[in-house]
Amino acid sequence: MQAIRKFFRSNLAKETMVILAICALTFTAEHAGLLDRFENAGLDAFNILMAPKDPSNIVLIGIDDADYQKQFSGRSPLDPEKLHDLIDAIARGCPRVIGVDINTSSQDFQKMRIEPGWPPIVWGQDMDSSGGYHQPIPVLGGRPLRENMDRAGIAALPQDSDGVIRRYARYFRTGPESRSKVSSFPWQIRQAARNIRDEPADSDDPEPLRLNFAGERYSFSPLSADNVLRVSKGEGWAGTDGPLRDKIVLLGGTYREARDSYVTPVGTMAGMQLMAQAVESEFGGGIRLPNLLFALLIDILIGFVLVYFHHQFRPSTALILSLLALPVLSIVGSFLSFGTFALWFNFVPVMIGVLIHQLYNHAAKYNRLRREFELQKQLLSKLSS
Repeated sequence: MQAIRKFFRSNLAKETMVILAICALTFTAEHAGLLDRFENAGLDAFNILMAPKDPSNIVLIGIDDADYQKQFSGRSPLDPEKLHDLIDAIARGCPRVIGVDINTSSQDFQKMRIEPGWPPIVWGQDMDSSGGYHQPIPVLGGRPLRENMDRAGIAALPQDSDGVIRRYARYFRTGPESRSKVSSFPWQIRQAARNIRDEPADSDDPEPLRLNFAGERYSFSPLSADNVLRVSKGEGWAGTDGPLRDKIVLLGGTYREARDSYVTPVGTMAGMQLMAQAVESEFGGGIRLPNLLFALLIDILIGFVLVYFHHQFRPSTALILSLLALPVLSIVGSFLSFGTFALWFNFVPVMIGVLIHQLYNHAAKYNRLRREFELQKQLLSKLSS
């Protein structure tokens, strides 16, 4: 402990300035997008290595190709009466909330029956982004929703520059004003499940949130719509041990004509599976937005650990300790800052920068000592002659 206190007293000011300068350069590079490719590669590698887990809050019901032909006669938009029957069967299972990730903007849905006894429904809506902002397209052909019961949210997912889905948005901008925004489909499901009134996410940060495929990557296997229609007629469907009792049920289409599949770091997923991933991550924590001050303190702490190695040990030993500590400290920093181990790369640039600076210091010190040694040799040579 005495050595640590002595180290901090003698090096605190100088090394803090160096670490802060490296953090500032890294922060600038990140916001300029210069590190995106490396960060995404590291995140994707971590995602692929992690095994999926079973969801705890959500049940998926998918309209597959067979359902599309058998129940909906292979026509789009879907038959409103058939969709009513399917939602009614789900409602009889007593779920907490039903999320409908199906395009219902057609005028055909204005006359669709909405039963008063159904649980709260969140309708997924498309959007028009041609004007520079995201304008939601009304659901159910523009008819009013049940007051204090139903709500709508934009069912869209932002793509990264390489076309891969790694994020989702809690809300979308509808205009230049700070309050001009509309909630997304996953966020509205979260609000409805917690019985919170309809309002956009209160964060003013426009950046989409990362989907936690690594720590919260869920194995979503949709139930067939045809099976749901058949099983819902049984006695146990609405029982206390029913498969939908108090669950969040997501209804969507996996049939080819829906064209609702996306590339993710862990393979191709249907849109409804990604929406479910976002909702489950909201309840399970997911990858949280970091407190910038806290993340900076973690960077500084990690930097001081590396600096301590290089001030207390021989250069070769310090280098070995630094290389061993690099993956450990970056993974721990990722978990403390983001709630997941997957974003370990965010701390690598600062660690590499501090390591390079320490190696430079060692090289400068070595050159200085070598010059002093040469001067001493020359002085001794003159004295001996």
